[in-house]
Amino acid sequence: MFTKRKFPSTRLRRLRSKPFIRDLVRENVLLGDDLIQPLFIKEDLKGTEAITQMPGISRFGLDSIENEIEELANLGIKSIALFPVINPDKKDEFGTEAINQNNLISNAIKNINPAICAYSITFSLGLRPVAISYNKRWHFN
Repeated sequence: MFTKRKFPSTRLRRLRSKPFIRDLVRENVLLGDDLIQPLFIKEDLKGTEAITQMPGISRFGLDSIENEIEELANLGIKSIALFPVINPDKKDEFGTEAINQNNLISNAIKNINPAICAYSITFSLGLRPVAISYNKRWHFN
């Protein structure tokens, strides 16, 4: 087959003429399995709270997080990333709240029904050490 038309003024589309061929030669497929939904949880919060800096995104209390996860699972999103908002009085320079078995993240994961979200949960402890003094020196042996 010879044509007088030359690329780029002519783009041959024979590989896109039928749906089954398009499916066969496509390069990328994005499915719900590929997505991770970030969820923000806050201590001592009942229900939800809008995050004004991120329109359409909310913080969830422990009582409402499971409903959101169930809705995500129904949409085909099987992975979540939990980001906590920890009360400042629980933060110290050593991040000791991280070893508390009843910290916010531990309680959130315990409350998630495995039948709803049986795939992947990633999380941040949200316990970045608080600077006690800017003049303090850290020494490692």
